[in-house]
Amino acid sequence: LCDGDDQHFSAANMVFGPFGSVRGRDFIAVQSLDGKLRVFEQESAAFSRQLNHVLLPGPMAYLRKQDAMLVCNSQFQVDCYKYSLLAASTSRTGASGLLATDWTFTVGEQVLDLCTARLSQGVAASQVDIFILAERSLYCLNERGVVRTHV
Repeated sequence: LCDGDDQHFSAANMVFGPFGSVRGRDFIAVQSLDGKLRVFEQESAAFSRQLNHVLLPGPMAYLRKQDAMLVCNSQFQVDCYKYSLLAASTSRTGASGLLATDWTFTVGEQVLDLCTARLSQGVAASQVDIFILAERSLYCLNERGVVRTHV
């Protein structure tokens, strides 16, 4: 693939969705082998960001209700990045030099898969579950990164 600066990169995984809460259009977010996230809006590259503590690509998902990206990092954590903050930041932010996350959940082991669905009983129709499949565990979180169930 080629980004907006005509730099070639190897795609590892991708998600799509109406990033930025746009209607009627889906954009694509591609994570490269070096862990960098590149967003494409229609036919053109919008921006790229080096995510916190991501040395190798891992599972990622798009959380539509929060308009946020869920990304697994190399510290066995799942980070939630608001799309608006990713799009607005021109470089690393904060005193630590890291991009701002909405929340971070420590899994403590390698994450194998990450997805969103609505499966828990008793949740509102507008709520979704975040499922994290790790090597020895399965977590179900709410949209704020709070554990609903752990097996």
